[in-house]
Amino acid sequence: MKEIASRWFDLARSQLKPGEEIYIFCESKKEQKALLRAFASVASDFGRLSPAEASKIVVAPSFKDGKIWVKLRKRTSSLFVGFHRKPNGSVQRIDLGEAEERERQIKDLIRRGASKEAIEEALGGLSPQERRKYFGELCSQEEEKDED
Repeated sequence: MKEIASRWFDLARSQLKPGEEIYIFCESKKEQKALLRAFASVASDFGRLSPAEASKIVVAPSFKDGKIWVKLRKRTSSLFVGFHRKPNGSVQRIDLGEAEERERQIKDLIRRGASKEAIEEALGGLSPQERRKYFGELCSQEEEKDED
């Protein structure tokens, strides 16, 4: 069941646009519960690698048209972004640290023995500051200005 859940989760992650849903038919409540447990396991495993990506897919039981389903929905907003409304009425965006998440991913890849090239490929490149911090590379000031 976990293999099936993994394939559906990957499909939802890669092909759904925010707000879109996939419904998976279940023949019984027992089958629905087993599939929901499998999705919870898959999401947990994937969440260790990329919590931000894993949190974009919502898995929920659904009863629609008298049938039993498991619903996968791609979130329209990020769980890592919130808004603080102040007493004066102003609103301030709060970000729970996508930079911290990226740093965690880099450290995890290094801990697992990934090469600099593999890390750059996995994360879409490294900034000059990241190359200096994690690999001791000296970067020109012009490269750093390009990043700002």
